[in-house]
Amino acid sequence: MSEDDSPIQEDFKLLVKQLKNSSDWNERFSAANKLFRSAGDKAVDPLIYALQNDPQKEVQRYAADLLGRLADPRASWALIAALRRGLKEEDFTMIYHTSEALIKIDGNDAIAILSQTIEDEQEFLEMKLKALEILSKIGDAKVVEKMIDWVHDPEFDNSLRKRVIEELAYMGHLASIQFLLDLLEERRDKNLQKVIVRALGKTPFKNKAIVLKIGDILLQKLEQEQSQPKRDVAFLNLLAESINTLGENIGYNYREFMQEIIDIRKKQHPAK
Repeated sequence: MSEDDSPIQEDFKLLVKQLKNSSDWNERFSAANKLFRSAGDKAVDPLIYALQNDPQKEVQRYAADLLGRLADPRASWALIAALRRGLKEEDFTMIYHTSEALIKIDGNDAIAILSQTIEDEQEFLEMKLKALEILSKIGDAKVVEKMIDWVHDPEFDNSLRKRVIEELAYMGHLASIQFLLDLLEERRDKNLQKVIVRALGKTPFKNKAIVLKIGDILLQKLEQEQSQPKRDVAFLNLLAESINTLGENIGYNYREFMQEIIDIRKKQHPAK
């Protein structure tokens, strides 16, 4: 008996036929489940077909979920297309399942496709923002590197640059935080500084040493602004708010956090 004539192969063909042709959506749903459980990566193409063509939303959404669990890069383009469709139709369940599937797929293919989506001038803004959010949740070193490139790129969509900076902070990746701290020091554009400060105040770090480092940089900015003849009150308030939030991350109130930073400075640079 050849492999193509084996009972397992026959079952596979029958399930694919059910998934594509059954008039009962419950049968199609069940076939998708059985393919996922029994066929491994051979289930990818039939599930992509269901995602793209099944007339029942429940089957489409389930196919997206199963493709995410299989985590096969071949499904990336189909999931992106389904996500786009979900956004246009305001199908929030489909948006959720396709987003989660793309996060699970991870890898170079998903990152490249999501990046292309963000860079596509013809793509609509909501799709770009969702692609950026998914990239942030993937959150590996290649994603950080790509986002940093976008911040530096003068041709990059300026309306997205703020969101990229925010995502770099929210990711909580050490390399992304260091980049933002360096950028805050280097750039004199006050609007950009405000975006960075606001984002840094929302970093998820609980590590005391890292939070104190960020807090020290923000305190330096606050001190610099206070020394200006013409102070930007809104910027001062934003700096104070971000410092306060960072302190709360590690169990300090505003005064305690500021004092801790000052005490560390004194230890590092003792008076002669």
